[in-house]
Amino acid sequence: MPICYEHPLNERIRLLLRLEMFFQQVHQGLVESSEWSSLLAVQGILGIFGLTSRAELKAELLKELERYAQSLSRLRQTPAVDVTILDAVLADISRMTQHLQSLSNQTLRQARKNEFLDALSRRIPVQGSASAFDSPALYHWLHQERAVRVECLEQWLQPVQPIRDAVKLLLGIIRDSAVPDEVVAQQGLFQKTLDITVPSQLVRIILPDDTSVFPETSGSKHRLSVRFMEQRDYKERPRHCSDKIVFQLACCVF
Repeated sequence: MPICYEHPLNERIRLLLRLEMFFQQVHQGLVESSEWSSLLAVQGILGIFGLTSRAELKAELLKELERYAQSLSRLRQTPAVDVTILDAVLADISRMTQHLQSLSNQTLRQARKNEFLDALSRRIPVQGSASAFDSPALYHWLHQERAVRVECLEQWLQPVQPIRDAVKLLLGIIRDSAVPDEVVAQQGLFQKTLDITVPSQLVRIILPDDTSVFPETSGSKHRLSVRFMEQRDYKERPRHCSDKIVFQLACCVF
């Protein structure tokens, strides 16, 4: 399966991608049975609570949903648009907006007041903090039956479910807004001037899974630069690859 490297071009998309990663960590803890996956899930929960502590996050998500609803509604008059699919997406946005509006900041504050998680939030950043002598309470929890751990994770996740669903929907719309094009990086370097009248939100770089290179990406609303690197020896720093690299590129502007 191809490998997709995503690079956000503004802080809003960067926040959505980080939230998505943390929600994925929690999901792995729910579907897998090992204590290590549960530890990863707890770290994800703490990451989510940290990012959702911003009072303006809910308002920002609602604003984005409204903006996308307006933009998509204007597409109704475009002949090539499938109105059935468009209406389904607009219905999803409407439903997600209602769920977010029903989520009170008080609910989020109460979720973050969990004393068990609050104590862990001060210990987790310490290396090796899941050991029995550093965090005996966490160590004890990790050795409970899987059903107990899953029940806890589901309880901790429940208050932020509307945020998870909104993040999933928004990133899905953004990713689907652009079809990847095949482009070439000459001598391992690719540069592109971006249209500032239709600012890009997210860059997606797609490579075959057997490729030996990876991209280092930098970008702004004006310009995109991709430099391909190769890791010949994992004891050393990666090096710039001067070969001709063919890859797929999508600049998502929605």
